[in-house]
Amino acid sequence: MSEALDNTINTIQNYIKEIIKDMITIRTKYVEASEKIIDKLRTLLDQKKLNYALRRLYDYVAVVESDTAQISQVTAPDIKLVYRGGKMTLQTDSEQIEVPEVPLFEFKPVSPQQAFANITEASGKELFFIAVDKVSGLYNPDYENVYYYFYRLNYSGSAWWRGIEIPINVTLYIPPVTVMIKSVILYEGDIYYREFSPRHFAKIIVDRCNYRVVVQGVEALISGLFIETLTNFDGGLYFLISGVKIGKGAYSKETGNYANEVYVFYSALPRPVIFVRY
Repeated sequence: MSEALDNTINTIQNYIKEIIKDMITIRTKYVEASEKIIDKLRTLLDQKKLNYALRRLYDYVAVVESDTAQISQVTAPDIKLVYRGGKMTLQTDSEQIEVPEVPLFEFKPVSPQQAFANITEASGKELFFIAVDKVSGLYNPDYENVYYYFYRLNYSGSAWWRGIEIPINVTLYIPPVTVMIKSVILYEGDIYYREFSPRHFAKIIVDRCNYRVVVQGVEALISGLFIETLTNFDGGLYFLISGVKIGKGAYSKETGNYANEVYVFYSALPRPVIFVRY
C-alpha cells in the first residue's frame, strides 16, 4: 500500500515538473519572438528617411513624415471684401487713411433741466408709468416683471391755468440751504391718463409753473413742474416719474381716490430736485 502511494506521488510530481518546464519554454519563445519583431522594426526604421517639418492644419503644428507618407496642409480660406462707393479721409497720429464714407452724427446731450423744461407728448410717454401688483382682472400691461405690471400713461389733453397761484407753505432742506415754498403759480399743463382695468385708472397732471420761494430771507421765483398724481386703485400701485418711484399718496373719502403731489425744481439749482409730498 505504501509503495503504490509513493508511486502515485512521484508520478504527480513528474507531471508538475513537465508543466513548469513547458511554461518556461513558451515564455522564452514569446521573448524571442518579441526580440525578432523589435529587430525587424529597427531594420525598417534604419532604412527609412524621416523628415521633420512645420505644416499648417489651420494652425501650425510640428509633424514627422517620410518620403512616402507626407502630411497634407489644410488652410483656412482667405476672405476679402471689396468696397465700391464714396470714401472719406481719417487722420491718425502719423498718416491719413481712406475709409468708406459714413454719415456723421453730432450728439448733444440734453441736460436734466432741459428734459424737464421741454416735456412733449412723445417724451412724456417715456417718462410716466405706473407699476401695479399682479392681480386678476387687469388689462394686458406694456411691460411686466416677476412682481408688477407696468403701464405707460398716454397723453390725453392739456389744461390752461393762466397764472393761478396756490399756497403750499412747505419747507425743504436742499443742501446747503433751507428753502421755504410759499406757493406755486400754475400756467399750463398736460394730462397723462391710463385705464388698466374696467374699473381702475391712473392720471398724472404735469403743470409748468413758478414756485414762490424764500431762500435765506430773499423771496424769488424758481421755474419748475407741479405734478399731481391720482388713482382709484386700492391695491399695490406706485407711479414712476422719470424713473423716480412715487407712492400713490393720501386717500380722500370724498373722491374715493388716492392723490399725491410732486414738486420738481429745474432752474437756479445745479441739478433737478424732486420732492414728494406724501
